[in-house]
Amino acid sequence: MPGSSGSPSSNPRLVFLLPWAPSETDRFAYGAEALGRLGVESTFVDVGPLLGGKVDPRPLDPGIVRVNDYTTFDRLVAEATASGAVFVDYIVGLDEIAPDSARLFRALARHDARFIVIAAGTLPSSSGGEAPDYVTLRLKLHQAMRLKRWYRLARRLIIRRLRRWGTVFPLPTRVFATHAESSEVFIARYRYPASRVSWVNSRDYSSYLTWRSRHGAAKRSSRAYAIFLDEAAATHPDFEILDIEHLRPEPEAYAAAMRAFFDEFERRAGMPVIIAEHPRANYGDRPGFFGDRETVAGKSLDLVAGASAVLMHSTTAASFAVILDVPLMCIETRDMVRTGYGLQVARMAAGLQLKPIVVDAPGALDSVDWDPNHWSHGGFSAYLEKYIRSPEAGDATTWESIAAVLRAGSATS
Repeated sequence: MPGSSGSPSSNPRLVFLLPWAPSETDRFAYGAEALGRLGVESTFVDVGPLLGGKVDPRPLDPGIVRVNDYTTFDRLVAEATASGAVFVDYIVGLDEIAPDSARLFRALARHDARFIVIAAGTLPSSSGGEAPDYVTLRLKLHQAMRLKRWYRLARRLIIRRLRRWGTVFPLPTRVFATHAESSEVFIARYRYPASRVSWVNSRDYSSYLTWRSRHGAAKRSSRAYAIFLDEAAATHPDFEILDIEHLRPEPEAYAAAMRAFFDEFERRAGMPVIIAEHPRANYGDRPGFFGDRETVAGKSLDLVAGASAVLMHSTTAASFAVILDVPLMCIETRDMVRTGYGLQVARMAAGLQLKPIVVDAPGALDSVDWDPNHWSHGGFSAYLEKYIRSPEAGDATTWESIAAVLRAGSATS
């Protein structure tokens, strides 16, 4: 890696640690292009094989390195640290170090590597209510029946204590975050110094700033339509990669419930539903997953800007609706509630001061107001300031804030 020191005058370089090989869309979302324009180089390292993840057999794109063993990873950390590079942790972030990733962080500590956390796309992590009793019981039984999870929990607690004491497991040199609850929890749990936190705008707000510079003020489309912000709720590869298959709704049941709801919405609201397809959804082997509806990929912000209404579960792209003040409805299926997936939907809805609609529950649609002009925007302002914008950052993008800190040397000391 280029450079010989981590001094402020060196060309800044970030090494992103990820549990999978990022797609071109992922790399754009992680700011590679924007950071490059600001003079910051980026390398992406797929450590999925070290975490037990499923390896994608396709050839790697340029700029991506896959690490298959810890000897190679140790050498990579040593070389990158010697060159003055700063790692970006997308393995743990503001969460706790899991046993599966403990060895990675011990390697970072052994080489005194500097690493940062970018928590600029955090979702609400608390809700206004509890999960139904049967869901809570099911999740607890699922954990209790897997002894491995009890062992992992014990190890997590030990790792947390060691990390708090600053031994064996390192804390990030700097955290870039919004004012979400997860930031507050992290700071309190590890007594993390406030001086090492940079409050930034979210990645979605950064995307909006770029979009606004090109398009100006948002204008509704001449035709009324609703946009569904797909998050691959039943097909996302993370269910397998992160060992959370128990949260996955049954794909066919999920798709059938969503198609029926979209049919009803279109009939009652008098406008078509367009699908903003998630970049990792992979519906190639499931044609017509959402019915015979227009499906668009990579244009979520454009679609939200022109929409009359936005339908969603718990995606961060809800930020676009909040920023542009587009009416928003949170929806879920009974199967999502049954598996526990609905807990995040509940948290998201609570953060927006909305109540999620279980679209296939008997009688659930009887009281729905189908006119988006009547939907509540009451929670938008608080959501904007907590999860989207940080007053301290002004109108700087996430990447502008990070690049400024890197150039000043504050992330390497």
